[in-house]
Amino acid sequence: MGVGPILSCTISIAPRNEFASHSDLGSGGEADADRCDQGATRPRSMVCRMKLFLDIDGVLLGRRQPGAEDVCLANHALSFLAFCNEHFECCWLTTHCRGDAAPVFPHLLRYTPPEDHARLLALTSTVLATDYGTFKTEALPSDEPFAWLDDSPTAAELEYLRERGWMSRWLWVNTREEPDDLLRAGGWLSA
Repeated sequence: MGVGPILSCTISIAPRNEFASHSDLGSGGEADADRCDQGATRPRSMVCRMKLFLDIDGVLLGRRQPGAEDVCLANHALSFLAFCNEHFECCWLTTHCRGDAAPVFPHLLRYTPPEDHARLLALTSTVLATDYGTFKTEALPSDEPFAWLDDSPTAAELEYLRERGWMSRWLWVNTREEPDDLLRAGGWLSA
């Protein structure tokens, strides 16, 4: 199930990329206007955006192929980040970011080919830092819709989501076991 039902905004025509669903594409593939809240049309520059919380290890960092030992930037990670930046207010929700996003960058770059460093830094520079004490769910907003991509939430974090009826806001993504899992995640976010 995608996050469409919990979006405060839905995009009427999405740009053409590997994550946009075919039903969201117009004849020219260009984004025109977005429908927000109660059907009001807003220009592209005034889009309201849902928060998307991103884990790193197992989501943006994974394996090139099943059974491989090497950790690398996940397949499709750069195009996935571009899609997410365009459609969501992205936030880190990872052990590498506890109130400060600075440690995220060297961690990601360590596993990224040098020719992709500049693009990765550009795509991740606008992702917001989050902070939490023990459980990642402490950083999730209680008063607005969101989506969360993570490969291994704890039992307590899953129970927190379950108690609030928010299980549909979390998507299990594991690019270590499913190297192309960001394609599935992009489809879920586009639905």
